[in-house]
Amino acid sequence: MKFHHIGIACRDIEEAKQYFYMHFGVEKESEVIFDEWQDADICMLTMKEGNLIELVSGKTVETRVKRKHYLYHVCYTTGSINNKIKEFVDAGDMLVKEPRPAKLFNGQKVAFLMTRSGLIELLENEEQ
Repeated sequence: MKFHHIGIACRDIEEAKQYFYMHFGVEKESEVIFDEWQDADICMLTMKEGNLIELVSGKTVETRVKRKHYLYHVCYTTGSINNKIKEFVDAGDMLVKEPRPAKLFNGQKVAFLMTRSGLIELLENEEQ
């Protein structure tokens, strides 16, 4: 697995984008899209150093935002998403969202797992 991005829960993506531009040096951003599967608006920011931050707003993260728990998930790329899910589940972690094509990642499959280190997103990258 390879680190890909962190997901940040926010109340308002436009407001969050302004904050990241002001304090963290955003180089570019994706369009804001609504992902039905996640029931959330999402946007990817690319920082000047190349790090990626995904902003997530909507029902999926409402409770986190109310509690001021803004770090939502950490995403890793993996070769076979199903094999990696099996590894995590066999180790006692829980699959919370089955693999599905993600709009933000041009149809590449993503899945979410609750692990002992928190919520992680797996992004399938067949080149790994």
